[in-house]
Parts: sequence; structure tokens; C-alpha cells
Amino acid sequence: MDRYFKSWDKGCQASAASAAEPAFSEIAREFTKRHASDIAQEESDLLAWVKERTREVCGEAEGVVQGDLFEQAGAPAVLPKWHSLPDSPDRLASFATDGSPVKARKEAEGVLKLYKDRSDRLHKRARLDPARLEPLGF
Repeated sequence: MDRYFKSWDKGCQASAASAAEPAFSEIAREFTKRHASDIAQEESDLLAWVKERTREVCGEAEGVVQGDLFEQAGAPAVLPKWHSLPDSPDRLASFATDGSPVKARKEAEGVLKLYKDRSDRLHKRARLDPARLEPLGF
């Protein structure tokens, strides 16, 4: 191939790159914008999923506590920390280490692991290298 195109290549790559750059830049900008939007939607869906699963596993977050029938009047009821945590992953982590039944703790651990794994993969996919032209066939 060199013997056919070597003389033709002198300076042509630079002029081809400068001609392609404006179109390529626009395509790269659109892709980056669409990619960021897709990642944001996936993160939103993942957060909605983990909130729903947290409600299913831990119940609703509680601010008011129903007292025990036999406790001393005026004695404050003590709830585990996870009852009042607002953040779903934090609630799951706290619930998984609490004295809850083993089956429920294992379910919380599984949901938390799935959430963290998926979240980590999304953050890795969100990072893009800067777009650049690559000559093909040279």
C-alpha cells in the first residue's frame, strides 16, 4: 500500500482532519449530551428502585414512635438508628447490621450490594474520554 499512497499522504491527513473536525465536534457534543441524559435517567431509576426496596425490606421511615403498653409513662421509646435515617442506602446498611431477623438482614444486604454494584458501574460509564479524531486505514 505504501508504494501507491505514500506520496499522496503528504499533508492530506492534516487537511482531512481540519475538514472533518467541525462535523465530528458537533456529533461528539450531541453524543456527550445524550449520554449524560441517559446516565442521569438510569441513576434516577436506580434511586427509585432502592427507595422502593428499602420500604419493602425496612418499612417506612418513622419519626413518631408508638410506645410499649407496659413501659414507664414518659420513658422515651428507643428505636434502632435505621428507623429514622432518610437515605435509603444508609437505612439498608444500618438495618443489615441491626438485630433484625436473619432473612430480612440478608435481603437488605443483597439489595444494598446490587445498588452499590450498579451505582459503581453507572459512575464508571458516566466518565468519557475527550473525543478525538482517529485516522482509519493509515
